[in-house]
Amino acid sequence: DRPFFLKVGFFEVHRRKGGFQHHKYDPAKPVFVPKYLANTPTIRKDLSGYQEDISYLDSCVGRILDALESNANLKNTIVVFTADHGIPYPGAKWGLRGGGVDVPLILYQPDSCLSGGKVHDLLISHVDVLPTLLDLIGAGKPQNLQGVSFADYLQGRTKAKPRRQVYAQFTPAMFRDNESRCIVTERHKLIRYFQAGRSFKYPIDVNPVRFAQHTERAANTGKPRPYVRLFDVQNDPDQFNDIADKKENAAIVKSLSKKLYDWMASVGDPLLKGPLSTPYYERSMEEFRKTIQ
Repeated sequence: DRPFFLKVGFFEVHRRKGGFQHHKYDPAKPVFVPKYLANTPTIRKDLSGYQEDISYLDSCVGRILDALESNANLKNTIVVFTADHGIPYPGAKWGLRGGGVDVPLILYQPDSCLSGGKVHDLLISHVDVLPTLLDLIGAGKPQNLQGVSFADYLQGRTKAKPRRQVYAQFTPAMFRDNESRCIVTERHKLIRYFQAGRSFKYPIDVNPVRFAQHTERAANTGKPRPYVRLFDVQNDPDQFNDIADKKENAAIVKSLSKKLYDWMASVGDPLLKGPLSTPYYERSMEEFRKTIQ
């Protein structure tokens, strides 16, 4: 009888003890293999487990929708389906290329501008979801929100796209070896790395599924990480071809780098003040200081 907010998270997109929970491998069943992974029997078998878990997750979402409908709450509820990063494979999760930051985003409410059947080709960020929802339900918005509301666009009040660029960041929790930030426009993606010069050196024999059969990793193992990468996302949607070093792109690299720097400054990105320390370092130093007091 009262307004509510419910967040439901799923573990099905993660491995349990090296595998997926609902995995019943059928070699005859089609498996989608992203272009950044090698299409081998080992990869297909592992992906089949992931995709079986996704099917199970989909059925769970259906049960939530059924429960809302049976309680006469569906028409008064906005359902949001999204993810925080890409699939748990090299070339996706743990990086800022397309497979890592291009995630699903579905907004649904019956008998509204979110009733379904529409696909919007837009640049949007997770920080835009909250201001959009607040506008859709007619609630006030705090002044400190960083996101942009898409409510007017979704409701047909304007055809102007709310965003010209979006930003993303990756800061690994344990190993400070791939701290990176990126800016994405409708034409380009620029990625800046803050551990440039380090090499891709992995014990590929330890986990061949994750490393040895990853097409990009196999080609670049041992090469130093660059300062910057630039991709033409219209002509190279899989983001394989780095064009940052081409002379004709120097102005693009400079312009996008400036916008990225300004965004990092606006959100108080600690990388602008120096290298980040791991939580293990912070806890170790805390214990160290307590010991000598």
